[in-house]
Amino acid sequence: MSDGVLIYLKCNGLNGQCGHDNHSNEFLLDWHDADAIGTVMNSAREASGHYKAFPFSVVLSTVAGKDAANVESETLKSAGAMRKIIDEATIKHFEIVNGAQALTHTYTLNNVTFSPTGNPYEFQVNFTKYKSKKQGYNSDGTVIPSNEVWYDTKTNTSSFIS
Repeated sequence: MSDGVLIYLKCNGLNGQCGHDNHSNEFLLDWHDADAIGTVMNSAREASGHYKAFPFSVVLSTVAGKDAANVESETLKSAGAMRKIIDEATIKHFEIVNGAQALTHTYTLNNVTFSPTGNPYEFQVNFTKYKSKKQGYNSDGTVIPSNEVWYDTKTNTSSFIS
């Protein structure tokens, strides 16, 4: 595991189910490995016809060499708590539950921008640095300046905009 920021897209749907079971829809992205992002997104799309793991929790961790599951976590109650965590790094592992309901401000973490869309069931993730050789992206692996993934936790769908 690198010392980069990790993001988990965790299934958190009705009765705890998305697709077959929680574990099959739990993905890990390491922002220091851009190809992993493409792998995860493609795997989710291929498995379901659209990007799965929605509704979901977003878990960010800056802990190097440790299992994130063993790091104390705190559910965000407000954008202020979220901002404090990011700015002060006092808590290394946290979750945003139920999509954008806890988001009221845009923030950027390791070249990834999270911002609310105005819809309480959506939030926008802007990959300011992204590289992938997966089908549907730049075939030569060049960096795409900006990609947007729109997650809709109400309809359980999302779209990828390059």
